[in-house]
Amino acid sequence: MENTDKYTDTTRVYVKGAVLQNAIRNNNITQSDLCKMVDIREDKLSLIIHGKKTIVMSELEEICSLLGINPKTAINETKKKPSDYKATSIPEAKWNSDYFQECLDNKEIHLADLCRVIKRSASTICDYKAGRANPSVETLEKICNTLDCSPMLLIGVSGEYLNKMLGRQAFKEDSDYVYVKEPTYEDVKDTCGEVPIVTLHPGSNTEDNITENDIENKDNVFKEDKYKSFESLNVIDNIETINKNLLAMVEDLGMANSVLLKKMDELMSMNVHLAERIDSLEKRTSIKPVSQPVQSFKSNNSTLWGNNTCSEAEMKEIIKSEIKNCTVKEYKDKVYKLAAYIAKKENSISNAVLSKSYSQFTRIYGITIDSLKQETGMNGTVDAIYANSLSREIYFNMMCTNASTM
Repeated sequence: MENTDKYTDTTRVYVKGAVLQNAIRNNNITQSDLCKMVDIREDKLSLIIHGKKTIVMSELEEICSLLGINPKTAINETKKKPSDYKATSIPEAKWNSDYFQECLDNKEIHLADLCRVIKRSASTICDYKAGRANPSVETLEKICNTLDCSPMLLIGVSGEYLNKMLGRQAFKEDSDYVYVKEPTYEDVKDTCGEVPIVTLHPGSNTEDNITENDIENKDNVFKEDKYKSFESLNVIDNIETINKNLLAMVEDLGMANSVLLKKMDELMSMNVHLAERIDSLEKRTSIKPVSQPVQSFKSNNSTLWGNNTCSEAEMKEIIKSEIKNCTVKEYKDKVYKLAAYIAKKENSISNAVLSKSYSQFTRIYGITIDSLKQETGMNGTVDAIYANSLSREIYFNMMCTNASTM
């Protein structure tokens, strides 16, 4: 077709709207009819006719063929060159903020400097990051050229697809970009979590040759020859590599499972052996019931400080007594006698009563025994209580109350 050979099928051009409108009228059809015939939206055709949107050459040729006109007469070459076309936003774009920042760092370019080059504001870049807007193909071209970054890694759209949108070779092949970050073990571990990888000993290829140590060296996951790296960013080219890696992983997981099953068998055998031992010991050991009744120690109200007994009369005398001028020995004797009296009434022992009283003292009055010992420098509990005049009075009154309620 004359003078249109310089355009490819994917070249985008502006049209002369008046030429198309006249052709539509001469064919006694409407724009709506034409849209149905070429399968194009009415709003899109309207923008094309009014010079606000370009059209790819293949679509224009189809329209001109239906209208019976030469495409050459419909191309508007004076208004705007196809290379100046400013593409619309890319709806498929998903901005990769981490990769974008890595590209900035790699080129040692500040965001403000990049914004000046691409003639976009920092707020616009923030909109890209937040998903509130997508970059146009023209803006993306400037970003990729400045940062030498891959559009596939940046927005998830291949350069080949974007070139078709523009109708020219604006983007390189994805594998040709300089800065393409190779995945590391840490990257995969952060994404997938740690997976134990089994490595067989040289020459072994059966489950019987696997040992527990095989499952522990997970750091060799990317060092094994059977795990291949991607040689291209094209997903189609990598399908075979992905399949091989998946098969290798299935094999490793199967062997890991065998190791774990063997370990479980060992543990179950040990469990059975222990159960048999316990059963044997139970049969050999005769446990006789205690013939002495529990009441045998009722009257033995011994404490760590010797034997203390306290009658009802003694208890009442102690309660009525004063402790203001008591020596530490006199104070302790009174406390131990009250504890012995309470123990007798509770069918317990003095030590247990005293221990219970210390907890009660802390719970009710908020005074801990440890803090008293630290404050007074005394090691003995009752000694520490006695050394503090306030705690001495409080604790004695508490013990008197406990004894009198018996």
